[in-house]
Amino acid sequence: MPEVKRPNYFNSQFLQEKDFQDEQAYHIKMRRLLNQRLYNWGIAYGLEVQRVSNSEISIAPGMAIDREGREIFLSNDPPPTNYNLSSFTGNSVVYLTIAYDEVFDNSDRNPTGATDKFVRTTERPKREAKTDVPLTDGSVIVLAKVTLNAGNVTDGGIDRSVRSRVLTPAIAANTITLNQLDPTIRPMTIDGVSSPGGNIDLVQTNAITLVPDNAAKRITIGETHSARTDNPHGTTAAQIGALPIAGGTVTGDFTVNGRQRSAQDITAGPFQIPQFAGRIVVTGPTGEVTFVRRSLTAWPANPVAGDRFLWYCDDGGSHLWTEQRGDLLNVTKEGNMSLVGRITQEAWQTPTLQNNWIRYDTTYNPPGYFKDSMGIVHLRGLVKAGTMQKAIFMLPEGYRPEFRELFIVGSFMPTSNVTGQSGHGRVDITSDGQVLPWEGTNGWLSLDGITFRAATPNVFVPIDRIPIDRIPIDRIPINPR
Repeated sequence: MPEVKRPNYFNSQFLQEKDFQDEQAYHIKMRRLLNQRLYNWGIAYGLEVQRVSNSEISIAPGMAIDREGREIFLSNDPPPTNYNLSSFTGNSVVYLTIAYDEVFDNSDRNPTGATDKFVRTTERPKREAKTDVPLTDGSVIVLAKVTLNAGNVTDGGIDRSVRSRVLTPAIAANTITLNQLDPTIRPMTIDGVSSPGGNIDLVQTNAITLVPDNAAKRITIGETHSARTDNPHGTTAAQIGALPIAGGTVTGDFTVNGRQRSAQDITAGPFQIPQFAGRIVVTGPTGEVTFVRRSLTAWPANPVAGDRFLWYCDDGGSHLWTEQRGDLLNVTKEGNMSLVGRITQEAWQTPTLQNNWIRYDTTYNPPGYFKDSMGIVHLRGLVKAGTMQKAIFMLPEGYRPEFRELFIVGSFMPTSNVTGQSGHGRVDITSDGQVLPWEGTNGWLSLDGITFRAATPNVFVPIDRIPIDRIPIDRIPINPR
């Protein structure tokens, strides 16, 4: 990629057509480069397709981005025309696509003087319906795959799974966002919950019990068989290879998966435990237990509360069980540490808003920030009404980046023909902690998804001056010879 240049104007400069074209080309190029790096190609919003009749499919206004970062914008003024599929017959498979295109409208013609040119270029997308399988490289955007039924469009014949969407901004920690779910593949209803019928049926058979609870929106599955103690099947110990309750001798290997307890002394010859996967508990006032040293190859499962184990293994690492069940700490000989458990994160902090910025409403996230255990600062919130390029709030020490960082966010973008719509804005986080709304509008501005690594604070250690006393030096008399 060649280095970036933009026009530089000055007084008395003689400007030509190419100077203005270069200025437009600079802004277009940088915007498309930003689109390419921040998003993958696909549908940004809208552009939904719906069956209108046996031969027509409507398309809603919206926007997409192709592989070159070009915005494909389908306006609602004038309203977009429908796709007409009347020329296709039988059970044809038709692909509905949209692509970037530029046209000249006669209303923009300027036949002044010796020239006859257009004063505007219209970015009007090119829409097509073809049976040819479209490219999947992002040069065109596929809206739907339509399978006709005897030449007719049906709701079930519209396949929207071929649509690709642009990447969405990062979401808040510990959340899941589901943008769209195809109604043809999701579970519809469950008998006894919400509405009977649908595509899931519950069948109660023999000892299995099903208890639907519509109010709590749940189904309890149980059984009546395991509580019986009368051995209804007449199973014998010999049939399953079990030991009798009294007496009996084990001649082969003996495996105990649970706890082994003895109310009396155990008399045995040499007793060796070269490897074990369970717990060995030795109690009593005196005693001695010797274990064979070995490398730890697997963690023992589910220690009970109150147990503490510290192992130093042959590989040079240390392994610790804590009193909390399931919490395990492993320190290898190289000094690496792993923890099986949970590290409690810091709670969301509520900042003091400045410069007339306020929370948008109670529907969306309130303004806030926190720093996770890895030193990553997270922001959230939807704000409005403040002064652009003035701090929304200040981040305290320890929550600031090392250098100023730029983030592309969602913002309210008013237009001439509608009351407003979502667009792009810019929020900068400065090294002194300012959360700056740099571009967009104060109709609303989103802070959701902004994350960055906090700078490592400099720690200054005061050093007191060390007093140095003067050292007296006596004069040395020198006698001439």
